[in-house]
Amino acid sequence: MSQRHSRTASRPHNLPTELTSFVGRRRETAEAKTTRLLTLTGPGGAGKTRLALRVAADLVRAFPDGAWVVELANLLDPALVTQAVFNALGLRDRSAGWPVGVLTQYVAEKQLLDVELAGHGATRGPAQPADDPGHAGARTCRAPGRRE
Repeated sequence: MSQRHSRTASRPHNLPTELTSFVGRRRETAEAKTTRLLTLTGPGGAGKTRLALRVAADLVRAFPDGAWVVELANLLDPALVTQAVFNALGLRDRSAGWPVGVLTQYVAEKQLLDVELAGHGATRGPAQPADDPGHAGARTCRAPGRRE
């Protein structure tokens, strides 16, 4: 997911290139752009990831430090969330400090959009405190239910 998306101007990101057109979902897209923290839930195949990535591509210009997709769906151990965030941001932890503390300090100085693709509902990662005004986030997770 390292290719630049044409809708993202010159901000850093790891958003995938859209290979097909995005049709419909105008209401959902507009609503998603008005909130700082968004969780999309629904059954597999409902379009949660596609919607989250489209909104991120539309909003990346508003975040000087870019938009970053963190793949959490295949993580079985919550202790691996910090490393997944490091990897998504292209960081290497070479400090002697606690990795969560290092990551928290790094993102505290940034204005970025975090897109977490959580699959079956990973817990909130350490990189984005819910009360941090410099960050926004979108999360997707599979949940039983109906399509809306």
